[in-house]
Amino acid sequence: MTWLVRFRISRILALALLSLGCLAADNQGGSIVIKDGFVFVDTIINGRGPFRMLVDTGTTTSLLAPDSATAAGLAYDHRVVLISLGDETLVAATSTGELRVGSTTATGVEIAVAPIGHVRKIDRGAHGILGQSFLSRSAYLIDYARKKLWLGEDAMRRAVELPLILSAQQTNGRTILPVTLQAGGPFWRLTLDSGASNLIVNCNKRCPMITDLRSDGRIMALVGERPVLGGTLRQVEIGGARMSFVRALLIDADLADGQDEGVIPSQWFSAVYVDGNAGLVRLAQRR
Repeated sequence: MTWLVRFRISRILALALLSLGCLAADNQGGSIVIKDGFVFVDTIINGRGPFRMLVDTGTTTSLLAPDSATAAGLAYDHRVVLISLGDETLVAATSTGELRVGSTTATGVEIAVAPIGHVRKIDRGAHGILGQSFLSRSAYLIDYARKKLWLGEDAMRRAVELPLILSAQQTNGRTILPVTLQAGGPFWRLTLDSGASNLIVNCNKRCPMITDLRSDGRIMALVGERPVLGGTLRQVEIGGARMSFVRALLIDADLADGQDEGVIPSQWFSAVYVDGNAGLVRLAQRR
């Protein structure tokens, strides 16, 4: 009887230690806050902060608002051109930023300084944008359901749970996926974008079949807002996952590199994994 009691206590203790181990592993990821479908994560920059950053997989560089850049002690050493919906803005940047999210630190990260009024409309406490200059350093997994941003090996381990698997093209740090916008239609090259709330299609050459076309759509971008046409797509398919009656916004812009034809929001999914080096994307649909 004494042995049996000791076994039970030991087993309970082992289970408790196992649970603590799982919690410690979970704490390695960056906890995220989701507002209106957009992902924000606290980031340490140059040993200072935390700075609340919008996780934006569709933005090449990372950005800080001018006041936040001063607080982070950025030392500018070059300029970059920010391109948004065909408009270009020249801004100061550093190539020596040190960023830490959760337990992951990256050095030599490019960070530009620019107004982020469109981000602060979503979260008044936001300081900037965490773009591909940081995210593309390793594989990453945005887990909307568990509210975590996993990086590197942590992301790879958890990605095996995601059922939808796609090959992806990497262009200037952006992840471009093949998406059909009508049954039996051609593939469109759309950027997987955590900074987007709507499907956006660049229709300067051709447009998919769209119904309920209206002129009341608006797109918020780095350089301001722009009115656009919007309508409904009867079916969108990505990686075998089909979505019906999807709202889409239509733009007519000359994109700088000509490689993508719009964006698809990552917030459509409960989890999104990207391994740029392997050209691999894994997704889980929302239930």
